[in-house]
Amino acid sequence: EKKIQALQVRIQAIDIQIQQLQDKAAEKQKAQTQQSTATTVADTQSSSSKQQLIQQKIDLEA
Repeated sequence: EKKIQALQVRIQAIDIQIQQLQDKAAEKQKAQTQQSTATTVADTQSSSSKQQLIQQKIDLEA
């Protein structure tokens, strides 16, 4: 009986550790997604700025 209780306690502790690892993994995934989004936004803004500069150059040469 005590062995069973001890095992149940260990199982609960392992369950908690698994949950913590899953939470950490989810946080990491979220951070990577945010980083990816930030990079995409920066790339888009950079591309847009280049396009505007090219247009200004064309306008000046016209």
